[in-house]
Amino acid sequence: FCGCGYFQFIGQTWMVVTAADSFEEDAPIQRPSKQGLHGMLVEILGRYDTYGDGTISCTQLSRALERLSLDRQSIDVALASVAGHSNEKGLADRINYSKFASWVAGFHEEPPEVDTLGPASLRTSLESGNVVLLRASWIIQLAERDGGALPCRNDLPSEALWTTRDIMAFGEMMLRQLKAGSHMPSMPMISVSLEWLSEEHPDPHGEQLRMVAAALTHLVSYLSIAFQNLNVKDCAVFIDWCSLQKPPRADAKASDMDPGLGEICLWYGHPLVRKLLIRRRPAVEDRNLTFLQTVLSGMTTQFQMVLRISHSFNARRCKDWVSLRDTCQQGRPPPLAPDVFARLLDMKTFTDDAAREAVKQAYATAFEANMGISKQLIFAKLGWADKEMHALAGVLPLCTQLEELYLDNNSVGDSGTALLAQALPHCASLKEVLLANNRIGDLGAAKFAEALCCCQNLERLELQGNRITLDGARHLAAALPALGCLRDLLLQNNDLSDEGVQALVAAFPQCGRLQRVVLDGTGAGSLATAQFLKALPDCLHLELLHLERNPIDDNAQSQLQDAWLHAGKLERSVLNGKSFPSLML
Repeated sequence: FCGCGYFQFIGQTWMVVTAADSFEEDAPIQRPSKQGLHGMLVEILGRYDTYGDGTISCTQLSRALERLSLDRQSIDVALASVAGHSNEKGLADRINYSKFASWVAGFHEEPPEVDTLGPASLRTSLESGNVVLLRASWIIQLAERDGGALPCRNDLPSEALWTTRDIMAFGEMMLRQLKAGSHMPSMPMISVSLEWLSEEHPDPHGEQLRMVAAALTHLVSYLSIAFQNLNVKDCAVFIDWCSLQKPPRADAKASDMDPGLGEICLWYGHPLVRKLLIRRRPAVEDRNLTFLQTVLSGMTTQFQMVLRISHSFNARRCKDWVSLRDTCQQGRPPPLAPDVFARLLDMKTFTDDAAREAVKQAYATAFEANMGISKQLIFAKLGWADKEMHALAGVLPLCTQLEELYLDNNSVGDSGTALLAQALPHCASLKEVLLANNRIGDLGAAKFAEALCCCQNLERLELQGNRITLDGARHLAAALPALGCLRDLLLQNNDLSDEGVQALVAAFPQCGRLQRVVLDGTGAGSLATAQFLKALPDCLHLELLHLERNPIDDNAQSQLQDAWLHAGKLERSVLNGKSFPSLML
């Protein structure tokens, strides 16, 4: 709220929440205390808390304010404030009414947002003069010359460089366009990590330069098509050898590492910046700073934005950016907790122990700035198995604000799932877990079900395409009543059996917010159908149910359709942003 609207709303609210006979007819209205107004609003709005979880919907808020006899202008001011505090999808689905009342009363200010994961930190780095970014087009032209090699920063021509204003303007337009289309955010920037092939120069003969140029050619072409309306056919490149005035060296002293070490942590760790790692020699990561760049790149950057060119890379097979991305996104290691990173760094060679400690501290700071506040981790399609889950399980308890964890389309089995199950209860804010298309069986499902009882804020669970059968279904069914916030449950393409689906459905009425359930190809039959017919009247919020590719006969299908319509369900619903028939058999 601001200006007259704020005070008009406060004044009207105070008058209507205070008993009329407490005012003398001609007495001047006194400004309410913040505490008094907050308490009264919480008490009134709490009457509309149908879920008992401290939240109400926008519709309920409007209704409550109408019952308070506020005029339409004041109500519009209130609802506009809610729109200004919408969620990431632009919708204020549920409102914490205590927080809303606090803000109305001016009881506390909204904390400023930390922007270490946004573009502002990149702009600050560029404006400081510590970092310059190269034009990809210039690097491509350099690679076409015989004997071309990347010059250090002092030898770079002016035409090789982006201005801060130009690249940030392009990046922010790109971010707005991606957000408008609900796509993953990224900047037109890529950080390249080279193998050091000599003591004086990372790539004296231009061998890696040509590989980098080939990748950049594909990236520029991809961006030019994807953002054709922005009319920019280039992107920006960070390479420590070229971008820093004094890039840290493996044999450097601690005093020689500033400010380059902090900039390395920013540009190789930032989630909006793509990463390209040249890693053709297995021993390359024995070098301390190359190891640092690798670990930073795997911290929070989503799966499609970190490419690793290994010894088996064949450039001829990659005709465009998408094929390059699909070829090179696997092989990425999981993020490391600071203590694990420190132990591994102790095995690397340093000429100065103080420099080793400086690198440890820099990584710990970068970890806290990224993982400590990250709300989303996307580690899909990376080929990770149980070994990687061991490292990830050590990291997740430190991700105190994590809301979404994507691990779908990997090779995680029962032991890896058990490790995850130990870590998930520490993520109190967790809302979505995607473990689809892995190798999770009944043992893993049982351990996972135990952990779910502690994940009371979980809204979405995807376990489709695994190896869960009857026993695992029973364990999951036992955990469902504890998931009071669960809205989406996807279990298709598991051989759950008719009895297993029956056990799950019996628990649905106890999941008060369950909206969408997908059980295609799970073996649901007559037992499951009978349980659905019994449960449907009590599944008040259920709006989508998919049961395709199951042995449900025509008569049972007809009964389900009649029961669905009798329960007042809509004909269509939305799943993953797409409209579907609400009941599919």
